[in-house]
Amino acid sequence: MPDYALDQGGPVLRPHQRMGVDFANVTVFDHLRDVTKQYPNKLAISDGTTRLTYSQLFQAVEMLSHRIAAVVPNGQAIGILQANSAWYPVAILASMAVGRPSVPLNTRDPYSRTNEIVVAARLSAVIGDGNVRPVGLAQDVHWIDATTSITPQVQPIPQSCSVSVDAPAIVLYTAGSTGHPKGVVNSQRSLLWRG
Repeated sequence: MPDYALDQGGPVLRPHQRMGVDFANVTVFDHLRDVTKQYPNKLAISDGTTRLTYSQLFQAVEMLSHRIAAVVPNGQAIGILQANSAWYPVAILASMAVGRPSVPLNTRDPYSRTNEIVVAARLSAVIGDGNVRPVGLAQDVHWIDATTSITPQVQPIPQSCSVSVDAPAIVLYTAGSTGHPKGVVNSQRSLLWRG
């Protein structure tokens, strides 16, 4: 009941800012750019070790997206093999920024399952933490260390390419009814509608 304070069992009423009718028509990267312009020094992500303001997050996403674009051909997916850290959303956002669908890989899965998904998704690169490649990962699969993405680079930050909100953005693999990995494709629009 709105008449009671929270400590008396009542709810706290806070106005909800509506997203607007065109919210799902704008790419995730463009939303990030807009939020960064409004709150450049506000904390965006903290995992207990790494803290990124919106401007640092935006810079990390741009730099990592440049590295992704350099090794993953347009239209191909990129794997993300990271523990739950600040670098996980950086990797997801960077792949969306350049229109490369991401394939999240579970760090707790056996290497055999991870490698089966890498093969099934035809991944040419995987983003991870540090320079430690997973056991059995094919040598022709590029390994990108996401944790170095915030270090300023000499090369210019790439311009964002034209990415459709209806293009594949993320592929989630399940065990499938046969026990072999099966991917479910989600677009940016479908992710934004869930937001």
